Amino acid sequence: MSYERYLEDIVDTLEKAKSSNIKVNLLIGAGCSVTAGIPTAEGIIKKISNDYPREYDRADPKNYPNTMSKLTPHERRNLILEVVENSKVNWAHVAIAQLLKSDYVHRILTTNFDNLMQRACSLVGEYPAIYDLTTSNNFRTDMMFDKSVLHLHGQHTGFILCNTDKEVSEQAKIIKPVFDELNQNSIWIIVGYSGENDPIFQLLSEKKIFEYRLFWVGYKQEEPSEKLQNQLLSEEKYAFYVKDYDADSFFVTLAQKLKCFPPSFISKPFSYLSNNLDLLSEYPSSKYGKLEGEGFANIQLSAKRVINKAINTIESDSLLMAEHYLLAGLTDEVNKLDKGDENDAELDKLIITSLLQEGSHDNVDKALQKAYKLAENSMELESIRLLGIASLHIQTTSYSIQYYDFIIKICNLFSLVMKQTPSLEIMLFWKANIHSLMITYEKFSKEINNIEEYEKIIMNYFNQVEEFYPKHNGFKSSETLKLKDAITYISGIYKMLENGNFYISKKILDIYERQLQFVDIKGKPYIKANLGYWYFNNPELDLLEAEENGKRYYKEAIRLTKEKEYTDVVVNNSNSDKAFIQKYNLEYGKFCINRKVDLDDANRYIEEAISIGEIKGLSIYNEAVKLKEVIKSSNYSDVIPLAT
Repeated sequence: MSYERYLEDIVDTLEKAKSSNIKVNLLIGAGCSVTAGIPTAEGIIKKISNDYPREYDRADPKNYPNTMSKLTPHERRNLILEVVENSKVNWAHVAIAQLLKSDYVHRILTTNFDNLMQRACSLVGEYPAIYDLTTSNNFRTDMMFDKSVLHLHGQHTGFILCNTDKEVSEQAKIIKPVFDELNQNSIWIIVGYSGENDPIFQLLSEKKIFEYRLFWVGYKQEEPSEKLQNQLLSEEKYAFYVKDYDADSFFVTLAQKLKCFPPSFISKPFSYLSNNLDLLSEYPSSKYGKLEGEGFANIQLSAKRVINKAINTIESDSLLMAEHYLLAGLTDEVNKLDKGDENDAELDKLIITSLLQEGSHDNVDKALQKAYKLAENSMELESIRLLGIASLHIQTTSYSIQYYDFIIKICNLFSLVMKQTPSLEIMLFWKANIHSLMITYEKFSKEINNIEEYEKIIMNYFNQVEEFYPKHNGFKSSETLKLKDAITYISGIYKMLENGNFYISKKILDIYERQLQFVDIKGKPYIKANLGYWYFNNPELDLLEAEENGKRYYKEAIRLTKEKEYTDVVVNNSNSDKAFIQKYNLEYGKFCINRKVDLDDANRYIEEAISIGEIKGLSIYNEAVKLKEVIKSSNYSDVIPLAT
């Protein structure tokens, strides 16, 4: 969608607006108050159906304005008062208050009756002007404060609450001049607002262009409504749509990116209390006695002494604050506590966890390095486990040659740990790194000279895995499944065979075959097929031995794909046996050509492979067709020679 934008676009726009002194209008609706415990329109309708069933039955249609219209003003006021009084300030409103305090937002327009915005602002020490547009027909836009909260439909403690269509329509007459004034040289951000049957939506949709942009933030993955698409959103109008967030996550993330979150009552809670006490005037009282050098005590002095002690102890304790920040999801604050080269194992663990949660490439890389150093120095299980978790993130980054030596170091460390204290958990972490190592080697084999070290690492893993097999009998069934996952790694073996690494690949396949009962059922046919490939393509084998064993293993693979146990667990398995049959015919045909066994046989097997047809996701058919053309031309030198 051409009108789709991202949170980063809003960040960029607000940063430019602040430096250019452009005002920002924030329009919020019921969606911003849901996590505070205030129901949406649907929730209110449900409450009416429970509390006023007879009036609810009379409403037709049963939408918000119509069901509310069946209640008296007094009943409506009590209903709204009840839900607001039971609410709690949520993080959307706290983050908005921080944006207001930092001059990224100026005018907050709300269709909600609650006082959450005022309560949040007081928490962060910001006190905007509060305007209830239902109580004044003489609203002076020229005298309005820049930082303000405007209640468009009234407040729960006010004299008028606009609930019905008629009331909202009447209110539109007051809203229009206010809207026209606010709209001058302003950015619009709209969150938690549906726009249904509301005059401000009509005013927005009538604008031909938003000179400084409008951003409408949808709910999570929801696409914009047809009305919104048709009447407002347009790249030409500079009216854009942002999704993937709820109100809390949107405002908190926005405030974090604009460096105005968390608020001080989270980041420095005791300093926050101390600052609040400073807002109080002194109230001297002889009752507290005279303190040396300080004259008479005042009421807040005792509290200040306690708070200052907490500031000097708790707020200066990096480990305690790191735990606090991590639980609050404030990864940036945790990372600021990093002491660099200073050794503090417990703090380092929290920083590593925080870096991984943040998830950027640079932070993941930093976490990996830090986790390895910590694990290597301590060799304690918790540090090893943390390295294992950190190392899993290698697979989520783009594989790069720069990680090759580092993965080898991690694998060697896991090997040492497994010899000392074998565990399934460590094996699974080790397996993930073997997976990363094999993929990295496959991608950059031409740049890696020390193949002996690579083969040693791989064989070390598979040998230790084989030693670990007998211990599986004590596992729970769920752990046995994890064990199967740990020992069934096939994809890298075939690549080894293609590259001519016959020695190490055969050793690994032999381990698999010896322990076949522990291998995941989906992997068993591939082990047999890879053994068949090994015999067909190894040039050092005796001709008869290669042919007999190549055929035998491929036929065993095909048989395994037909067994009920296999077909029960493999989804969309209709082509599984065909793929193995096609691969068998192709490889046997190539074997006949390369070993000059019988060109007629070669031709027959290649044609058999072609007759099966193309199988989605596989290249066997195309390989067979190309080989058929080579046979026709009698130019056998074009056949890919055996690896040496």
